[in-house]
Amino acid sequence: MVPQSAFVYCESLPSVTFEEGVEELQIYSFGYCPSLTSITLPNSMRILGECAFYECPNLKTIELNQGLTTLNNFCLASTGLTSVHIPSSVQTIGDAVLAWNNSLQEEKNC
Repeated sequence: MVPQSAFVYCESLPSVTFEEGVEELQIYSFGYCPSLTSITLPNSMRILGECAFYECPNLKTIELNQGLTTLNNFCLASTGLTSVHIPSSVQTIGDAVLAWNNSLQEEKNC
């Protein structure tokens, strides 16, 4: 688990790759990280917490893997994502998960 606000306001973090075994990102884990451009989630990831990547305007790519079950409120809101593929394993989608993504061109449920 990545705790609440662990990397919030980290201005020089360009990318994040998680090791296998991480299952949850808590609220604002990576919120307000303007340099963040890409995220690689492990297959073990189950929960993206509320506002996990909120206000990461340069976040262009994220791979949501099978096994992910929960996308909490605003977890991918206000980013620079251009496409998102939501895996069929997702059972819960919170409010405004993809709000304010002006670059978003494609959203697919797989």
